[in-house]
Amino acid sequence: MVHHVIVHVVTVKTNLMYKVRKINFGWYKRRYGILLENLPPLKQKLLLNNRHMKWLDSDTQAFEVIFKVEDMNGHEKNVNKAIWNPFRETFTTLKELEKDADLISWNCGICKVPIKSRMDSKKVENFVCSKCSKAHNSRNRSVDGRIIDTSIKFTKHCKHLLKKEQREFMSYAKRSSKA
Repeated sequence: MVHHVIVHVVTVKTNLMYKVRKINFGWYKRRYGILLENLPPLKQKLLLNNRHMKWLDSDTQAFEVIFKVEDMNGHEKNVNKAIWNPFRETFTTLKELEKDADLISWNCGICKVPIKSRMDSKKVENFVCSKCSKAHNSRNRSVDGRIIDTSIKFTKHCKHLLKKEQREFMSYAKRSSKA
């Protein structure tokens, strides 16, 4: 019996098919009437995180097609693929490129030295250079007013950059829809 299960699993992996079962009773963990325990973790996450698939209403064939398409998309993504990183002017991985894209040129809130600040960080260390972070950091009970001012300016600057990027995208979308 164990031999039969192993053969079945190999068949499932080579055909890229998943055993999608419709079930709407009992204590089994499911989403949209589809049993989750037979699915790999990535497919379970796909079902759990996407509420817009509710309209499929337990259609097992539709979910199998969606999983096949997701597999094809996953095969085209290569996490370790070398990509040109214009921020470092060298080739890096996609993860490093995304990390570098979050950095913005800014000035230290205390000594005005050029630094790189993260768009998503609100910590004190994000707004001061390494020299100033020894005296001004998140462990201090009070925060210098200059750091608060520069964080407010930084937030406004980030909003301005994002709006500018959004306008550029919208103008590109309008031009491409006319063509």
